[in-house]
Amino acid sequence: MFETERSTDAADVRFTVLGRVTIRRGGATAVSERPRTQAVLAALLFAAGRPLTAAQLVDAVWGADRPADAVASLRSHVRLLRKVVEPDRAPRTASILVSIGDGYELRVPRSAVDAGRAEALAEAAETARKTGDFAHAHSLLGRALELWRGEVLAGVPGPLAAQQRRRLSELRADLLESRLELDLRLGRHDQVVGELAAAGTEFPFREHLRGLWMTALYRCGRRSEALAVYTQTRAMLVDELGIEPGPELAALHRGILEDDLPPAATLLGAAGTVSVAPADVRPAQLPRGIADFTGRETVAHELCAILTDFAASPPVVVLTGMGGVGKTTLATHIARQVRTRFPDGQLYADLRGMDDSPADPAAVLASFLRALAVPDSDIPRTAAERAGLLRGLLTGRRMLLVLDNAGNLDQVTPLLPGEPGCAVLITSRAVLVPLPDATIRHLDVLSDTEARNLLSRIIGAQRTAAEPEAAQSIVDACAHLPLAIRIIGARLAARPHWSVATVAARLADEQRRLAELRCGDLAVDASFTVGYRLLDPAGARAFVMLAAPTVPDLPVAAAAAILGIDDDAATGICDSLVDLGLLQSTAPDRFSYHDLLRLFARAVAPDGDREQILTRLLDFYLATAKNVTRHRNPGHRLDYIPATNHVGRPIVTEAEAHRWLGDERSTVIALHGQIAANHPGLMPTAVNVALLMATGIDASAESGQLAEALRQLLAVAERLGDQDSEARVRLALGLVLALDLGRGEEAVTVLERAGKLLRPNGNTMLLAFVEHVLGAAELSTGNMIDAVAHNGAAAAIFRDLGDAAWEGWACATLADRCGDTAQWDRAVETAQRALRLAAELGGAPFESLALGQLGRVAILRDNDPERAMALCAEAVRVARLHERRLYLGWALYRLGEVALYCGRFTAAEIAAAEAVRILTETTDPIRRDHALHFQARAVAAQGRAAEAAELGADIAESSSLLSRTLPRPDRFAVHSPAPEVEPTRS
Repeated sequence: MFETERSTDAADVRFTVLGRVTIRRGGATAVSERPRTQAVLAALLFAAGRPLTAAQLVDAVWGADRPADAVASLRSHVRLLRKVVEPDRAPRTASILVSIGDGYELRVPRSAVDAGRAEALAEAAETARKTGDFAHAHSLLGRALELWRGEVLAGVPGPLAAQQRRRLSELRADLLESRLELDLRLGRHDQVVGELAAAGTEFPFREHLRGLWMTALYRCGRRSEALAVYTQTRAMLVDELGIEPGPELAALHRGILEDDLPPAATLLGAAGTVSVAPADVRPAQLPRGIADFTGRETVAHELCAILTDFAASPPVVVLTGMGGVGKTTLATHIARQVRTRFPDGQLYADLRGMDDSPADPAAVLASFLRALAVPDSDIPRTAAERAGLLRGLLTGRRMLLVLDNAGNLDQVTPLLPGEPGCAVLITSRAVLVPLPDATIRHLDVLSDTEARNLLSRIIGAQRTAAEPEAAQSIVDACAHLPLAIRIIGARLAARPHWSVATVAARLADEQRRLAELRCGDLAVDASFTVGYRLLDPAGARAFVMLAAPTVPDLPVAAAAAILGIDDDAATGICDSLVDLGLLQSTAPDRFSYHDLLRLFARAVAPDGDREQILTRLLDFYLATAKNVTRHRNPGHRLDYIPATNHVGRPIVTEAEAHRWLGDERSTVIALHGQIAANHPGLMPTAVNVALLMATGIDASAESGQLAEALRQLLAVAERLGDQDSEARVRLALGLVLALDLGRGEEAVTVLERAGKLLRPNGNTMLLAFVEHVLGAAELSTGNMIDAVAHNGAAAAIFRDLGDAAWEGWACATLADRCGDTAQWDRAVETAQRALRLAAELGGAPFESLALGQLGRVAILRDNDPERAMALCAEAVRVARLHERRLYLGWALYRLGEVALYCGRFTAAEIAAAEAVRILTETTDPIRRDHALHFQARAVAAQGRAAEAAELGADIAESSSLLSRTLPRPDRFAVHSPAPEVEPTRS
């Protein structure tokens, strides 16, 4: 009977009727030896989930030849089927072959039966054909035909089997005829002429099929054979049926007889006539290459490799970038490099996606079809049909499509090939997402070297070599934009008597720069106008307003403040500007202008109220800086800073504060420079922003630039006679000079003038800050006595003002200075005062500084190494808790020092090494060198002299400064080594 295996899930059971009747579960196939059992199964399968009564089943299986015990026999066959379909079922628990009244129902999905799958594939193929997707329709029909594996219901008796055998055999003939017709539509006449001959013989009375056979023979150059097929067909129809061939076949015969078929094969069918491109048509539509193409080697090499990888689906590469960045030039260069890998041709279309009248995909499809030798009379009417025909024509070919200046996905999608072998290269100012499986590369401006090389290739190497500084000025004024460099290069090349310096001088004037960047039909501002014209009023307003600040980039929150909208709305507007190539996204939620785009935006609205825009921006930065200060120093009075209209960005964690200050450093530095140069009226607000950010921002490689920007603001304050602003900016500058740059003497000079301005009637809080920072400045000069005096004065003023936060900082710092001068009792008193203030505030970062100093006192005054190590380890723990990297570096630095005193050399090395890393990162030059010295001494004490010498070489240049404040070498390890106490790690 049936071979069985365990399974009861209907989804796991499969049936075949397009050949022998079988049941397949898992990996096993069962074939019944009893034809009547197969007939019962077939009847239930073709009922398609409907219940059949016993009488209906008997009629389907036996018809008029039913035996007397037909119903009993039926039950027997059903039992046999159940053993295969549901071998594990318990009695009366069938779920697949179930009893319904006196009959049965087979509950399986249509897809479980091969005939059902074939019919579904045929329906999907017809849908694809109607939309013009002939290649996909062909594939679906092929899959359907593969399901036939011999005579339908082979050997199955009964009237129902005979009826279904006729129906399904006719379906197979229809599907075969449709697939062969599509083969001819797709230009495969030479590949299927043999199959058509076999099909024509198998189905001799199907005139349409015989017509396809004739057409294929004619297209293969076998005209006489095509005519012979017609003669044979006509004779057979007349002799056996007594009829003449139908009008379609007769018309085809006349066309072949008169050699009057269209140049490409005209196919019979209800869908109309469609032409197929000759195989020898190889369009070559790529634009002319540029002889002086320069740079882009890495991206060009990468994209050439991607475009010629034919292993999977057709590769699609998208080049994006702002107008004038060289997308089309690079795409043309790449396409011409790989064109030999596409021997069947290259198609090119300018989609004009940013124009007022972008190219219609239907029109582009028609142009591609014409390039493939499809006559206008054979081009389908709808875009979908044209797209399907193009995909069909590209199937089996190796062609490259270059789609230039795409505006959106709707323009691109209909033009994409469907089968491997072809490749697509797209350029667009917008990022075309979601474009499945596409490789997207954003094209930036040229590097400095590439930009100079491009100018040199255009005007000649001798001219740029003769005036290298002027040449550099030109590429800088062009902001490395290829289009701008080409325009200037073309003007210079056409005027060999002009000096490079002359053009550089003309470009130096920002007001005239865009006017200079025009030559013939080329103009930078015209390229930008293409995108600007597409903006709605809100986008146009934002494009102009956001260009007011001359800064590297802006966060979306700052953009929202400028525009007077919320962050989400600002993000949407900025994203739309990015999509049009008018703005650049430098990082998540950060945006920037190319220098020339900023000039263009300002030229669009030269009368815009730029000062009002900058006022909004400064207000946002001041409000957020106040939020940072409140978070870091709860309890600190901010009444010395004016109120703001904006609430600023919320700051709720130290990580947010640190990240915001770091992210905005470059932007604020540039903003200070712009205010000082062009908007002196905004200087007071800029100074307050500078003051708050200087007190919170860690040192960096940009500290020198920050100091220069503060000097510019200082010059404005002095020129205007604004003594309050002068004192504030001197305080900020002194802080940067002393703490970030280690230029103590210069800081002292700057700060002493600030103190004079604030005495006796200036802002007392500012005076306290000046005294506090003067202490740090005197420390860096080695003047410890004055450092203690200034820090003491600061602590007293903060105490009088009732500012617990800054009194705590001043006390902790004073304790440190007292320790440096061996004033142990005062060091303990002020450190403990700092700890009490920290407790009142619920914890504060200066707590770690005070604990570290108490640890130093414990070893140097009290000779208590255990307590000293415990206090310093606690200082490190507290510093990690407050998440300020600089303060953690200080705590580790102190732990390294105290561990040396205690003879804990391993702990000293670990702590000092981590301190060096952090203080290098946060740019604290004095303590970094101290920590490096501690590390070297700890390594030497462990017998690793060579490694210690190597570390010592790093601090040789700082030895004169370090000798003023480092502990004496003979004080190290004066105590007996105690058990190692490792520094706490995060």
